[in-house]
Amino acid sequence: MEAIPVVLVVDDDELQLILMKELFKSVGVPVECVTSGQSALEEIRCNSYRCMITDLHMPCMNGIELARHARQLAPQMRITLCTGDQSPQLQERAAEAGIDAVFLKPFNYTSMLATVVQDLDTSSGPNQRPTRQHGNREGGSQA
Repeated sequence: MEAIPVVLVVDDDELQLILMKELFKSVGVPVECVTSGQSALEEIRCNSYRCMITDLHMPCMNGIELARHARQLAPQMRITLCTGDQSPQLQERAAEAGIDAVFLKPFNYTSMLATVVQDLDTSSGPNQRPTRQHGNREGGSQA
């Protein structure tokens, strides 16, 4: 019997989804992957996830909009945003949408995985601490 997914990954890039699925699988974290914000909301309505990782730029519904809707459906779920957008307003917009952490692309996958796993181990609800920004602009390991 397959484990019930605890992490939902949302990205319109199929290769990114494959990479993320394998990354979480490598540490025994069950994950579900979808390619759109609408599909993510359907998943959240039908299943209980402890964490959602979403891309910012996707067709039809971006990651900020998705986070707002997801926060209403699952207030205790941790939300992580992945983006290449470094605009000064991003942190503010992310916090307002209920996003718990922001990873700037290209990010270190090992660092992102460690942060999400730690959040799964210690999460007691959204926004228990300020939105955190992570990035790997120096080009370190992309695991």
